[in-house]
Amino acid sequence: MAAVHAEKKRVPSTPTLEQATKLKAGSPATIAARAAALEARAASNRPDSAGRAAQTATTKVLEATFAREGAAATRALFDALDAELRRLDVLCAFEDHGPEVHHVARAVLRGSDDDEGGEPKTTLWLAELEGGAFALLAKPGRRWVLTVGTRDEILATVPDRWFDRAVREAGA
Repeated sequence: MAAVHAEKKRVPSTPTLEQATKLKAGSPATIAARAAALEARAASNRPDSAGRAAQTATTKVLEATFAREGAAATRALFDALDAELRRLDVLCAFEDHGPEVHHVARAVLRGSDDDEGGEPKTTLWLAELEGGAFALLAKPGRRWVLTVGTRDEILATVPDRWFDRAVREAGA
């Protein structure tokens, strides 16, 4: 179901998915599996209500990891989750604004401009692609522009405001 949702297809729930939504919460693994099933069902049937089960499952898994493996393991899990969410954010931005889909290895930077008293507006995403290339999706004017190239080529196109941070985050 998650793969189908990622392809933006809407399909009805299946008996297997319904069975998975009724798993008993006996371990962090079953909590996470049940939550994934609930999210898949919600994403398919009511996309606006998706997200609640994932938040609960993440909290439970982090609590269980802390209790069983300690703070260092919990921090490592939290960092990995954060990195994956940032990667998916870039991937969604590329799909929404870019002319072609790229395989994002990791998010490097997300830059936004303050909107005078309103919500900040994201104006660029910088990512490392699988294979080592970099990509910058930016809105320097009215249109989004996606530029792909080597690390140094792409860093040279990053606006001055974010340049130092982009270089630091991109690594040597």
